[in-house]
Amino acid sequence: MIHHSRHKREKAAAVAAEKYISLAPSYELVLSHDEPPHIDSTLAVTVEEGQTVRLKCTAGEGIDVETLKFERELEEVHGKRSPRSVSQHIFNFDDATHSGLYECFARTSDGEEHSRKMRVSTKMRSWLRWAALRALAREGLHE
Repeated sequence: MIHHSRHKREKAAAVAAEKYISLAPSYELVLSHDEPPHIDSTLAVTVEEGQTVRLKCTAGEGIDVETLKFERELEEVHGKRSPRSVSQHIFNFDDATHSGLYECFARTSDGEEHSRKMRVSTKMRSWLRWAALRALAREGLHE
């Protein structure tokens, strides 16, 4: 009887775990007329291979949404467009396909261009990093 009860609890816990949603990290560049048009610093974002992530470009107050553009390495990002933003939801981050310099830019109603940048790069998964370090250590022992 005890084993049967434990099995029921474990099964209920597994069903409950399936109902949880894993939230993807989100990184947003926001343009606003009351901030400097260009900021020299670039937001650095590090993502693991295979991770889900959302990148977003948003037109804040005083920005003409009609001029809003989001680019990766000078090519337009064709993501989901809402009235004030463009976002790209990446379900399986791949270094060669998704890493690079992303830029969000638009003009104010006065015609002044504003822009913000983020550099997205890959970090190795921790188990992969551990395996690589272990392999390097083994090579050092055999030399």
